[in-house]
Amino acid sequence: MPYCCVPATLQSIFYRRNLDILDQEKIGSYLGLRMTKAHLKYFQNPKMPTVKDGDKAMTQILKSEYSIQNLFDKLKYPLKISEEIQITDLEELDKFLQTRTKEDIDIILRYNNSLVQINKKGGGHFSLISEYDSVSKEVLILDPDPPFWKKMKLEDLHTSISDKLDGIKRGFYIVEQIFNK
Repeated sequence: MPYCCVPATLQSIFYRRNLDILDQEKIGSYLGLRMTKAHLKYFQNPKMPTVKDGDKAMTQILKSEYSIQNLFDKLKYPLKISEEIQITDLEELDKFLQTRTKEDIDIILRYNNSLVQINKKGGGHFSLISEYDSVSKEVLILDPDPPFWKKMKLEDLHTSISDKLDGIKRGFYIVEQIFNK
């Protein structure tokens, strides 16, 4: 089955947090996943919404009814997701990663993945930041797309969240566990 990057990323968080792990199709249904017609054969729901021919499969998480927080709330998962954090300065990005990767949080990376793809074809994508080496300035990413572990230079990460590759600024989401829920 092909993966869906947003549901697969959230599935990894659920696993790490010892929460029920739903299949990607179920997670995607909460997030307004629309699939290409060619990939419908891989899914159990033959009535899954599709995208127009030529468009990529995608979720609709930027719409409030399909937001990730809405998913957490519906599932009664004790998680909170931040608004998207956009960082434009390279030094600020370095400090952000040095600080936040030491905390018990999940850092979702929303980026253009063309700089980590072997064929250099990419687009909007979701992955998790696993760790950051402030000496080598390398980020280790857990990516739903094989190979699952990828290293990325800080400068490339900075470019991949900027609007330089495709005109779209992207960034990070912080997912934290809520202990009083």
